[in-house]
Amino acid sequence: MEFKCPGLSLIPTLRDFFSRYNYERIADLTVAGTVMWRDFFKNEYYFEKDCFVLSAETKGGRGFYFPIGENTGAVAAALIEERKKEGLDTLFIGVSPDLLPFFDSYRTSAEADRDTWDYIYLSEDLSTLSGRPYAGQRNHINAFLKSNTFEYKPITAANCAEVKDFFESTSRASSQDGDYYSRLAAAEDAVCREVFESWELYGFIGGAVYCDGRIIGAAVGDVVGDTLCVHIERADSSIRGAYQLTVREFAAHNRENGIKYINREDDAGIPGLRTAKLSYHPAMMAEKYSVTVFCD
Repeated sequence: MEFKCPGLSLIPTLRDFFSRYNYERIADLTVAGTVMWRDFFKNEYYFEKDCFVLSAETKGGRGFYFPIGENTGAVAAALIEERKKEGLDTLFIGVSPDLLPFFDSYRTSAEADRDTWDYIYLSEDLSTLSGRPYAGQRNHINAFLKSNTFEYKPITAANCAEVKDFFESTSRASSQDGDYYSRLAAAEDAVCREVFESWELYGFIGGAVYCDGRIIGAAVGDVVGDTLCVHIERADSSIRGAYQLTVREFAAHNRENGIKYINREDDAGIPGLRTAKLSYHPAMMAEKYSVTVFCD
């Protein structure tokens, strides 16, 4: 199998393909997961006859997502056999529980990869933040509204440069280039720059929350089937309620067109991020497993 590096020119093809074949609602198998993060994860892809395989560099080494599209089992088996001939184990990543039986006939090692599980919420829940579970989020928003007003604006070609400046001003990257998470934060900054500089090509949807004429929060996502995948979120951490307001408004303004779920992606194993995402009470987690198929 010939794997290639994905570029921006692949986006229209991927957008059409994922609209037909992303069954799992996971954020990895989207335009963003394939193209946007291509440099950080050193993504490569195989694409032939309506079957797509994404490969990425992970903490455990080079891994392959289970094929999606047509004849997926045959393609996965062919990949395993091809690597066996080279004396190589095959690491599958992002494997959903319903795909685990495929590996029963192989000698394998499988483990849950909790740090990569996606948080999936009901669109109705995030767009209203109503009820007792969301009292904390509403308290933050109400504190903001006591002395402020806001305006929500969709991100378009007209204001994406302004949103880009906001993301740059709220960078989470450290001046230290050491550990994985520092590199991840720096990579997110580079990803954001490319997205806003190529806004129309990426074809994402986005929204920004303004207060007194300046942006205090923004989010960018993509619709796959009945799910809105939120790929980038940022808010001014110095303003109480800005983050909660951004989450609510982005969800509320994108409830149409059959969107039932909102995937806010994984927590990358960051404790504070995990706590924050759990506080919004996901309706489900997109469980993912790593499965190593041994070559002997």
